[in-house]
Amino acid sequence: MAFFDAPESVVVTDSKGNELTIGGATTGSQIAAPAAVVLCNSKGYEWLPGTGVREYVTVSPTGIATGASTINNGAQFGPDTASTTTCGIQEAINSLPVIASTNTTLAGGGSLRLRHGVYVCTSQIIIPNNFPFSLRIQGETGLTTVVNYNGATAQDFIITSNQVGDSGTMTLNLECEDVVFTYQPNHQNVIMNLGSLSVGNFTTTGWADYTSFIQSGPTWQIGCPPPASARGVIGLKTGPVFANIICFQNCSWLGLAVGYETNSEHIKMHGCQFGAIGAYNSGSGIVYANTYSSDLYATGPCFYINPLTSQPMTDIDIEDCHFVFSNTAVLDGNNTGSVGAATCSTWSYGTVEDCSYMFLSLGNKLFSMLGVRNISAVNTASTVNSSGVISGTFPTSLLWIDTVTTTNLNIVNGGLNLPANFNLALGANGCLVKSDGNNLYFQGVSGNQLLFRPQGSSSNSSMLLSNNNLTLNNDSGSASLVIGNNGATAGQITKYNNVNTAGLGTPAIYASGLNVSLNTTSTPVCSYTPAAAGGGQFIISWVLSCKTSSTPNLKVTYTDPNAGAQTITLYNTAMTSNNVQQGTYSLVATSGAAIAVTGTDSIALGDIFASVTIAEVS
Repeated sequence: MAFFDAPESVVVTDSKGNELTIGGATTGSQIAAPAAVVLCNSKGYEWLPGTGVREYVTVSPTGIATGASTINNGAQFGPDTASTTTCGIQEAINSLPVIASTNTTLAGGGSLRLRHGVYVCTSQIIIPNNFPFSLRIQGETGLTTVVNYNGATAQDFIITSNQVGDSGTMTLNLECEDVVFTYQPNHQNVIMNLGSLSVGNFTTTGWADYTSFIQSGPTWQIGCPPPASARGVIGLKTGPVFANIICFQNCSWLGLAVGYETNSEHIKMHGCQFGAIGAYNSGSGIVYANTYSSDLYATGPCFYINPLTSQPMTDIDIEDCHFVFSNTAVLDGNNTGSVGAATCSTWSYGTVEDCSYMFLSLGNKLFSMLGVRNISAVNTASTVNSSGVISGTFPTSLLWIDTVTTTNLNIVNGGLNLPANFNLALGANGCLVKSDGNNLYFQGVSGNQLLFRPQGSSSNSSMLLSNNNLTLNNDSGSASLVIGNNGATAGQITKYNNVNTAGLGTPAIYASGLNVSLNTTSTPVCSYTPAAAGGGQFIISWVLSCKTSSTPNLKVTYTDPNAGAQTITLYNTAMTSNNVQQGTYSLVATSGAAIAVTGTDSIALGDIFASVTIAEVS
């Protein structure tokens, strides 16, 4: 605020800045009991006794030009202001003092009090900040104060005179409260583009597509209708500066291509909401797109962190915010202008806390972060989709967090705690980790391969899953074990100990019987029926144990693909007490017919025991 030693003269006004007529020796008989009396100088600047003069000016959206009965409806500026193309707002800003020096503890500027209604502007509004300047724009409660651009020229609407700044040339302090800034044409421009912003405080402030906002009624509705076509307008842009601070409290963005883009740091966003960002209603449903196609704007981010140098954007906190019907909630980009390899770590030390996400893009992208590190978050949840907890240190790489019906997604200090249903795509190629509540899926993209490798670069041991094989590599990188995953070799070990195998690769035991006691009647020991898809070569391995002298009869029945049904006696010779016999028999069996091993004992003592396995070898 600017302060001065003494006013030129004193005028009595009411609390809205309206001058009161004073006549006679006393003022009391001439004023009809106003609710409050404010002393101002002849320019309408409020006088604070003992401190000097604090400046503010009043602006009205109505006047004689709009059908009112008085000039500017009693305000100092408005549609009746001479030659105005901004409904008197630019002229009101120009009336505030400017101190043309940086070597002062006092800044120029003052306060604009905007009465409720729609301010129709057809040209830019420029905030002077070549020298220190403080400006407060105060609307009336309920977001009924709307400053709208409806000009024919495709241009940014509200800008600063100094767009390029750094920590040494930050010259603007801006406060906005209870006001909505809108853009009516569909240009690829910015509603409010603030360069060299040192301190920003935005409370109950909105940036919106004009038509979408007006359809919501006199108060802000986050669920109000999205625009009817893809948009190109960006709501707010701040930067490029460092070591500043920008605070948002209960602010809103609606119906825009991009919500908030920043090259600044030290940003505190609390209780804000984003609706229909990077999205529109085609008449048959929500379409997640805008008019951009070749850069990161095309992702339709609600909050876009876009550093222009290798300097990381530090201390950005997003808390209690709501994202609905939007393409991407938070986008951490890089200075290449496209999704790709990071050139810098772009966001350091911040939080994403207690945010909610509903009906995001078709891929339900919550975050697209490039070069994120030291970002933490807690207690994030929503009634539909949520991102849960993000905490810890991330490498300089592309990270997507996708959700469909996700609740309480947790990434804490390198660990991962996921809910029953989730999609998590990792890496620039979009490798997918997915759960349907019962199964966990890992899907590779590059070359249709998924590689698992121990941490560290000293070992080449790994597990590689492709469409054709599952390969286990040893420390030297050689394939020590390969299991076929496609066609004729599916399920077969095609390489063992780094040597190619034949047939099935390794024997497979499909049936066994252990210590089956034989009796005088035929006793089943074990059996196996080859699959209908094909037979194969099998090996019968058997062991007979005798406690008391007896004569066993062990046999196998099967169907040979050439010779037909077969019954082969494996052993039928008298055995002495405490004796063991063993042997093997190889056969080729057709599919669909059982391979059955049965046995008998010559005496009913139960003293012959048979153990048999049936293994397929090719």
